[in-house]
Amino acid sequence: MLNFLMDDSSLGGRHATRVASPFFPGGHVKAVLPFALGATLALATAAARPMAAQAVDGQSVYKEECKSCHGINGVPPERERAKYKKLKTLADSGFVSDLSKDSIVTILKKGIDKNMKSFTEKLSEDEMQAVAVYIKELAEKRKGGT
Repeated sequence: MLNFLMDDSSLGGRHATRVASPFFPGGHVKAVLPFALGATLALATAAARPMAAQAVDGQSVYKEECKSCHGINGVPPERERAKYKKLKTLADSGFVSDLSKDSIVTILKKGIDKNMKSFTEKLSEDEMQAVAVYIKELAEKRKGGT
């Protein structure tokens, strides 16, 4: 049996209530109740906090959205070069090194011409930033001869 002391003004003050429970033999609810309330509060607080954003993998996004035209390593396949005469080699360190990360993001946001449309409908800001970093890395690898 458990003894609870409830303070309920609608019932005219404090009332003792006995509850039979296999979980609290001998009425040791005083020690367990604060723990249960604390655990409930901790879970509610954790659920209310937003999850930490995971870092976006620029290489994965590039492979999904860019490699069909610009090639897996930043070098466009011949069929794409034949199709799009102005298609840039992203692994060309000279071309990419002249662009800032922000400039690459701007190109992704605005597109270049009718052949490269804006990616604002497909990629988030974080994804565009990650792709820009990856493109710069491609150029650095090429410059280093790897």
